[in-house]
Amino acid sequence: MIYSVYKLTTSHGIYVGMTSDMKQRAMFHYKSKVEGIRSCGKNLHNAIIKSDDCCLLMEEICRYDCDRRDILIVEKYWINKLKSKLNECPKYRHDSFPIIDDDIRSKEILSFTPIIINDLKYNYEYEDMVYKFSKLSLETSRDFYTSHSPLRVTTSHSPLRVIQIILETSRDF
Repeated sequence: MIYSVYKLTTSHGIYVGMTSDMKQRAMFHYKSKVEGIRSCGKNLHNAIIKSDDCCLLMEEICRYDCDRRDILIVEKYWINKLKSKLNECPKYRHDSFPIIDDDIRSKEILSFTPIIINDLKYNYEYEDMVYKFSKLSLETSRDFYTSHSPLRVTTSHSPLRVIQIILETSRDF
C-alpha cells in the first residue's frame, strides 16, 4: 500500500503523522476544530483549535510503497528528526532515531510531487461537500431540481452529471 508521512504545522508546534490519503487525513484533523470533537491526540487537538486557519499547514514529507509496520518506523524517524512536540506517544520521544534499513529505504517512492495542503478549512469544506454529494441519490436530486427549475434530468444521468447540470444552469436560477 502507498503511505505518506506528513508534517502538520500549527502555531503551537508540529505534528508528524502517516496516512494513505492526505486529503481525507487533513479533513479528519480539521474536523476537530469545526465540530469540537477530539478526533486526534489531546496536544494536537488543542493546537488545531487554538491556531488560526492561516497557521495550519499540512505537508507531505515522503511516500513509501510498503506495509504498515515499515511506515511506522519511517514515521517515528521523522517525529524524532523534526523534534515534534505534538506527538504524544512516549515511545516516539526524541531519545533515539529508529533505523531505516535498506529494505525499507528501497520502498521509498523518490519521484513524486509532494502534496501540500495550506488551507485545511477549504479542504475540509470541499471533502465534506464531495462526501455529501456522493450520498445524494439520483432520485432525490431529480425530484428536487426538476420541481424547482426547468432542468431535464433523467435516470440515465449519474449523480456527478446531475451536479454538473446543476452547476451549468445555476446562472438561470
